Amino acid sequence: MDERQAGGVSQPKRVIYAGGGTGGHIYPNLAIAQRVQQIAPESQALFICSKREVDHEILESSPYSYRALHVKPLSSRQDIVIKTINGHASVFIKELS
Repeated sequence: MDERQAGGVSQPKRVIYAGGGTGGHIYPNLAIAQRVQQIAPESQALFICSKREVDHEILESSPYSYRALHVKPLSSRQDIVIKTINGHASVFIKELS
């Protein structure tokens, strides 16, 4: 991975991993983050997860930073899913700012 230039200074790549609520989304992301760190040790990882206790337990013992957000499950109705995804994106951006 290459580094970005910001004002003539090299900046490491930042990778955001999102998923949570169960280990089924977090553990694969941890494996990917570990491999990315092997390839690009200067890279920085941030995990975005839910506020569920399982997310905290898994990520607290990892070497990576994480941020827990209040999230709700997506609906199975396609029209609601699209609206919900858009709604979550704006909440996500506001909470990270």
